[in-house]
Amino acid sequence: MRQNKKFLFAATLALILFLAAAPGAFAAEDPYPIPVFVNGVLLECFEPAFVEDAAVYVPLRALTEMMGYNVSYVTETKTAVFANSDTNIAFTLNAAAAGVEAVSGNVAVNGADFGEAEARLINGNLLVPLSFVTDYINRAALFVPEYQTRNGDTSAIGVMKIFSAYSVKSNSGLLIHSLTYNYSGRLPDNEHEVTSRYTVPQLAGFGDKTFETSLNKTFSDMFYATEQNVLNTYKEISETIAAGGEGYSSAEDMAYAFQYGNNGVLSVLLNEYAYSGGAHGSDLLYAYVIDQAASERLNLEDIFKPGVNFREILAAEMNKIRAAGSADWETVNEITAADLDSYDGHNFYFSEGDLVIYYDPYAVAPYARGRVEFKIPTETLAAHLLEKYAG
Repeated sequence: MRQNKKFLFAATLALILFLAAAPGAFAAEDPYPIPVFVNGVLLECFEPAFVEDAAVYVPLRALTEMMGYNVSYVTETKTAVFANSDTNIAFTLNAAAAGVEAVSGNVAVNGADFGEAEARLINGNLLVPLSFVTDYINRAALFVPEYQTRNGDTSAIGVMKIFSAYSVKSNSGLLIHSLTYNYSGRLPDNEHEVTSRYTVPQLAGFGDKTFETSLNKTFSDMFYATEQNVLNTYKEISETIAAGGEGYSSAEDMAYAFQYGNNGVLSVLLNEYAYSGGAHGSDLLYAYVIDQAASERLNLEDIFKPGVNFREILAAEMNKIRAAGSADWETVNEITAADLDSYDGHNFYFSEGDLVIYYDPYAVAPYARGRVEFKIPTETLAAHLLEKYAG
């Protein structure tokens, strides 16, 4: 049985956003107001939450008061203070020119410096990115020992979950639902923690609904595996500590991005970082290159004309890039045709006019070199690519 079960409060945030298409982007330049729900209750506030540059901004005072914090403001120091019986969060604004909405400030939790955070100051109301809630308020709650999860799921005791979601319509016509799950749990030694932040895309609008369902299930399954891993990791480390062993921190994060190629090709990029002790963590990229018209996930062979020795052609182009590169390319191995069989032919994506071939750390270079990306203009490969992928 785990000892010293430390959890905090479990507030679930559900944010829903529906945006019209914005040319070349997922979020329009002007902020769009969105409703915010805390444990299913609509948050009432003078300044509504909005999305700007893909960040969800929430009204900090109204949100924290709904979470049970008392809020005050110290005019002399320009410090907003959010406090309950156990926790004191202070957000001290830096100097800003009059009329400027974009501001920043320093955050302290129970007197300990937690660094700088950005915010928006609109009509005297402070709005912060949703990440402020997960990075500071959640983390502050980790130091509160008497709370337990409210849903009665004892397997999750010690791990707090915050959920947010919003939807946008891409410039390719797909409706993209973005689901973000945040977990954080302080371990019984009060020195280490288990954290995870996972953003999962769910796509709608493909002609082939079977493909759509299968693709979304693939993304969801990746999340559910991580969710279970977070809970298992917390349990295992807690049991190790209870048995007299040494604890350690564990973190897993996944975020996604989209890149567009030619003629309706969408690249969904999921970047996963995981750390569970040791010198460094693992940093992996999963690329899903999708022909929207055909409702098909592509591999490298699919984009080239039949009979083309694409491995030799790509290896030659990649070695040209390597030879012409700066000093950090000296640590990258020479690429062979066999290297193009890595990742089952899925280690690529389209980005505007480039075909990008990538390798995760250690694959073709030392870890310190980071992910290696070879950007080859599609016009260079035009004679070998299928016409619809060439431009």
